[in-house]
Amino acid sequence: MYCINVHTFISGRQIGSEQGTPPTIRNASIAGFCKQLLYLQTGFSGFSAYQSNFESLWSLGTSYTTWTSFNQCHIKFRRPKGDINAPRYHLISNVVSFNDCDVIYFANCKLPIPLVFKAPKVNINGGNIEGGVVLSGDFTTVGGGKLNNVFYTNVRHKCLGTILSDTYTGVNIKLFGDKPIPGYAKIITRKDQKFNLEKQTYKFIYLGGYKIAENKGETSFRLKKDKNIVPLGSSVVAYSRQHKTHLGYVSKVEGNLITLKGVPKLNKEMEMDVYLCVLFTLNDVIEKDI
Repeated sequence: MYCINVHTFISGRQIGSEQGTPPTIRNASIAGFCKQLLYLQTGFSGFSAYQSNFESLWSLGTSYTTWTSFNQCHIKFRRPKGDINAPRYHLISNVVSFNDCDVIYFANCKLPIPLVFKAPKVNINGGNIEGGVVLSGDFTTVGGGKLNNVFYTNVRHKCLGTILSDTYTGVNIKLFGDKPIPGYAKIITRKDQKFNLEKQTYKFIYLGGYKIAENKGETSFRLKKDKNIVPLGSSVVAYSRQHKTHLGYVSKVEGNLITLKGVPKLNKEMEMDVYLCVLFTLNDVIEKDI
């Protein structure tokens, strides 16, 4: 099956009682722009896709099924451009699994936009990620919540230059110290010592409260504290009582002026707490933990 320029590839909610059983996709190819792959809602069964190429997607859409599973699929999100912003969520679903998939913004890591899947649990097993950090949509900046419900097993993250896994064996601590790792990982050293990192998966660095106004996928603000170090390409999230969203990535730093790109559509200017969001490294673990 080959498709080009479609709004919704599979919809199970536009006709009837919205309780139909979704199809299984095999060997499909979407080569042109697609706003959303799925628009499903059913309590009868799950959705699975196998060995398919989904290119130029705005988002994977909504899949409120008993499960959602992508297997050996190439999933390429569309580069934000002009009036088309990055989505707030790249998928809304129940439990979702990506098995041996490419999940990417294909731009040689020049678009490290956070990949945000609003789901109670996100399983990523094997495969490759190219983009920013992977987030579960209902993150909190104080740990807990659904932030930590992203689980990796031997996943290559091209832009971070590392393999993400829940277990690392044969590790030389001195060489491993600056590598990004999930906060729940178990590390087994060359001397068979076991270190368990039972912190939250991500580290938040608070940049301050700012009025955020989006314009064609960009926003900017001036840091209130010059001592904050904001690396280019860092993933950014924002949080308020009424709203939480990713804010794309840091594209430019000029003195204390920070410019972000890949920002989702914001209907109005909002006062928000802004954070950098990065994976833990071994250097972040305090001595008593190891």
